Amino acid sequence: MVVEILHKSLTVKVYEKIKGEILSGSLKLGERLVYENLGKEWGVSLTPWREAIIKLKQEGLVEEVSRGGFYVKSFSIKEIEEMYDIREWLEGLAINLTIPRINKKEMEMLFQVYNKFEDSIKNKDENSCIINDFQFHKYLVKFSKNKKLLAIMENFNIQLVSILRTGPSYLEFANSYLKEHFSIIEAIKNKNRALAEKLIRSHIKNGKILILKTIKNMNNHNKKVDIVRK
Repeated sequence: MVVEILHKSLTVKVYEKIKGEILSGSLKLGERLVYENLGKEWGVSLTPWREAIIKLKQEGLVEEVSRGGFYVKSFSIKEIEEMYDIREWLEGLAINLTIPRINKKEMEMLFQVYNKFEDSIKNKDENSCIINDFQFHKYLVKFSKNKKLLAIMENFNIQLVSILRTGPSYLEFANSYLKEHFSIIEAIKNKNRALAEKLIRSHIKNGKILILKTIKNMNNHNKKVDIVRK
């Protein structure tokens, strides 16, 4: 029993280590995950390494290429478009559920994360910008009190974070996102469900347009882009 618990604990640690490397951008999209290079460097055996990789594959952060091993998942333009399209509808649903259920403390939390996002932009802290942006969206879903919806959205957001970490500079469009966040918060505070849904869906559409436009421009200028798969 003790051996089994220790084994499971090691698998979790390897899983969290690889996931952290992906979400921080240290492991790039499309990069091959080789046990001989990373597993041995971290001092772990092959079994927990494989189990961790399988879990990450299930979460959509790792992909298996036939006879080519495992890679940090890269995304096609179509896949990115589809993720944003689904996210638009799900967050539209979430905000409709959130408005009649949100309490005073939760409203304060939305304003607090907005202020943190603003400070991150002023400090040109890209990492903090991404964290606070996604925390804002997580709150919108979390405050709906719908656990199933939150679980679905967290999986989407993890994949989107991995894209943003290795894609174009987030600071290029952070100010635009911040202004839209404020309008969304005001609509929620005023209990205007129709306006809030309109704003959140427009916000996500704008995000999709901005990131796809930036990626395509980078490709047109013959720059290396690890974010997308042809």
